[in-house]
Amino acid sequence: MNLKGKDRILKSAKELISEKGLQQASVREISKLAGVTTGSIYHHYKNKEEILYEVMDTSLSESHKILEEYIHDKTVNCETMNSDILDNVLKSFIDRFEKDSENKIQLYLTVLGIEGNEEIKNKMIVKYNTWIIDVAQLLTLTYKDMTISKVNALSCVLLATIDGLILQNLIGVDIANNDDILEIYTLLLKKAIPEVINSVK
Repeated sequence: MNLKGKDRILKSAKELISEKGLQQASVREISKLAGVTTGSIYHHYKNKEEILYEVMDTSLSESHKILEEYIHDKTVNCETMNSDILDNVLKSFIDRFEKDSENKIQLYLTVLGIEGNEEIKNKMIVKYNTWIIDVAQLLTLTYKDMTISKVNALSCVLLATIDGLILQNLIGVDIANNDDILEIYTLLLKKAIPEVINSVK
């Protein structure tokens, strides 16, 4: 199967989850919607979980894309880079709330790992480590006076709050709206953290 066929499989899996939920997104249903045989799917994916992981991995990599942009773009103006990085990080955090299917997959795979699926657990550990390191590297470009260990800790805390907010969103908690959440994150990243850094110099 070519890349186009794999894209169809991933798109179909995402559509099924969005319309019918995770339980209905079986390999058989995915193959029907994608217009490929189950044999074709099993040639590339061992099971449904591998398909789901790839759907999640493909979509939830914004921090890595932002990082790559700043590392490889030599034309970035250093004076505006810090603000741009934080704006992009904030935007990527808020964009996560629009990715219901991928967020459901992340939660589903995380629970599978917690419940003893070692293969999924190891994949999710690697994925979380990648997310944490990518966000930490972006923060290092912005908060130059923070030690690596503190930046790593901040990255863990930021990602944990995003996970918690997404969990609330998935079960229907709607006390806070996205605009207010974005405002709090903006104040945290642009005002509170720099003030804390300056106070401990």
